[in-house]
Amino acid sequence: MNGPVLFAYGFLEGGGVTAEDASASVKQGEPVWVHLDSNHIDTRAWLDEHIELDEHLVDALLDDETRPRAIRDEDAALVWLRGVNLNADSSPEDMVTLRVYADAKKIITMRGRKLMAATDVENLLKRTQKKVTSGSVLCSLIDHLLDRMAPVLESLDDTLDATEELVIEQGNADLRGEINLIRRQAILFRRYISPQRDAISQIRNLGCDWLNEIQHEQLIESHNHVQRYVEDLDAMRERAQIVKEELANILSERMNRNSFVLTVVAAIFLPISFLTGLLGINVAGIPGAENEAAFWIFSGILLVVVVLQIALFKKMKWF
Repeated sequence: MNGPVLFAYGFLEGGGVTAEDASASVKQGEPVWVHLDSNHIDTRAWLDEHIELDEHLVDALLDDETRPRAIRDEDAALVWLRGVNLNADSSPEDMVTLRVYADAKKIITMRGRKLMAATDVENLLKRTQKKVTSGSVLCSLIDHLLDRMAPVLESLDDTLDATEELVIEQGNADLRGEINLIRRQAILFRRYISPQRDAISQIRNLGCDWLNEIQHEQLIESHNHVQRYVEDLDAMRERAQIVKEELANILSERMNRNSFVLTVVAAIFLPISFLTGLLGINVAGIPGAENEAAFWIFSGILLVVVVLQIALFKKMKWF
């Protein structure tokens, strides 16, 4: 481990800069990308030594809770972006912050938790070993952040589709928890991804000379991708609410149907219970008390009453 430096890559063709060389390369003004661990105890000292920034800007770069945004400091850009959390035992919506300082000769990035997009770009550069610039590295980082989001959002959409089918087929009350989870994830993703759209627009409008026309076009395309993600998340959130309401309607209808059945049963047995209760009182003069066939006669009367009730209910279209 080389202090706070996780890896480094030289802008010239072939890379040519290692983590051990990063500090010297920056001090000598060589074009280089340096990736830092913002949680390392020496990160602040490294930044103070290698880049000229006001203390409050260094504080902002190392702040744990930051919204995606971009600001300019002379000819340098300070950018805060977020990527999905693909680390083990972590929730994707618990997004990881990528902090960026970039000028014409160097780009310094920082992350607190492991960020797959930065590793993707490092591996791509090592594999191709092509010449890069601060602008191309920044655009590549944004592209890979968005590429890593796509499968996660598609998976969330597929889960919503499957849950919607289960609601229609089964109408199980247990699905409410799944629907609430999907809606919560969509809300959290949108909360962090929407400002990223604004941050990309801000990068384009900073007016940094080291961003060329091609890179501005890449940023426009990235902005469009984020816009589509935001729209998809809005649609998912609305669909989840509709599915939740549909499930509530199904459960309400089922409860009403069950209540209706119980009401019909109670309506059938109410007169029967009245008659049996009336003839069951323990007083003298009960009709048929001395007649051996009285029970069967009374049972027949009850049967007739039930048949008449059923006929009446059908005529009233109760069932």
